[in-house]
Amino acid sequence: MTRKHWAVIIVSAAGLGLVALLWWTATDSDRQLERHVQLALERYEHAFTKAGAQATLTPLPRDPYSPVLGVPAVRKATIHRDGWTVTAEFIGGSTTGPCGVDYTGRAVESEHAVLIVVEGHPHEYGRLCTAGGYSRQVTLRLNRPLGGRAVLEAVGGMPVPVTLER
Repeated sequence: MTRKHWAVIIVSAAGLGLVALLWWTATDSDRQLERHVQLALERYEHAFTKAGAQATLTPLPRDPYSPVLGVPAVRKATIHRDGWTVTAEFIGGSTTGPCGVDYTGRAVESEHAVLIVVEGHPHEYGRLCTAGGYSRQVTLRLNRPLGGRAVLEAVGGMPVPVTLER
């Protein structure tokens, strides 16, 4: 092989390595969030097994480097009349402008609890925004009716107040 062929092979291998490293870095925070969510649900299920609906929890320990710090904590939830739809309320960023944030929510369900994860999607990534404190909400549909299950927030894994839609 010529030097040109070797150079192409080396540059290609380096490029693939860089792509793999970027992928690993980008998905690491997702993996950490999923581990955190599963730990919160497991803790609640364990406490429920021991004490039933009167189970008391302490918040999950906070890791200052965890991606969970960027996830807003749900303050309260409203269950709609159909029993399948939940609106979660939280404090988040503005709805408009370069510092605006759009939010999506998802429910991670277990036998005795529904943990709501809210994730923000900034209008402009990398921008330093300090404006916060806006009352926001996301609405999501459960895989089965809420029934007597608890609703947990993702940051500390703690139960939140639930009201019924009127």
